[in-house]
Amino acid sequence: MRELIKKLQAEARELIKDIKPSGDEGFDKYLDSDSEVKRKVNIAVKIGLNLCNSKKILDISTGCGWFPWVLRRMGHEIIYTDNLNERCTLSIQVRKALELNDCIDFVYKKTHQRERTDNSTIWPYRPLPDLGNFDIIAACSVTPHTFFDKASWHAFIGDALLRLHYKGFLYIAPNVSSGWNELRKVVESYRSTKALQGWKIYDYYHN
Repeated sequence: MRELIKKLQAEARELIKDIKPSGDEGFDKYLDSDSEVKRKVNIAVKIGLNLCNSKKILDISTGCGWFPWVLRRMGHEIIYTDNLNERCTLSIQVRKALELNDCIDFVYKKTHQRERTDNSTIWPYRPLPDLGNFDIIAACSVTPHTFFDKASWHAFIGDALLRLHYKGFLYIAPNVSSGWNELRKVVESYRSTKALQGWKIYDYYHN
């Protein structure tokens, strides 16, 4: 696996060499291609994607596209989504450099605001579009999910269960502790009702 990582790191450095930092540290960290490639290969290894035949995978909120890029190099079929109107053009530049030009315009977030009668606001959940069925659905270190309440996490997992092949699984990685805590509560409630019987949920808290 070290040789694969080194090979992909060398390819990635060459592909993004002309992209300039945006000045936003929160986004510029994704230009550290060596770290991104290594981390995404390690995720792939963790969930066994180095030891299996080609899988059909959905990557939600793909960002700069490092995960789909790595998975395609490993021989997997992958569809990936993000907000194509996002405020940071760096993600778009990196995806273009990686020849990831077929990103589907979708991101989970609380999109449409309306007022309650008591003047507080609610944010309706935006469901996952029907993109077919998958062996794996991944959401790696995504920010929009971390602000979900329990009801939204239930909806997210319910969406995924409808779109996973039998014995498929989710890989979900909120990138702040609050997202992990809310997700864990929902996962346990699904497990208690056996709604997740036959499925696996990989949860990983990334600092």
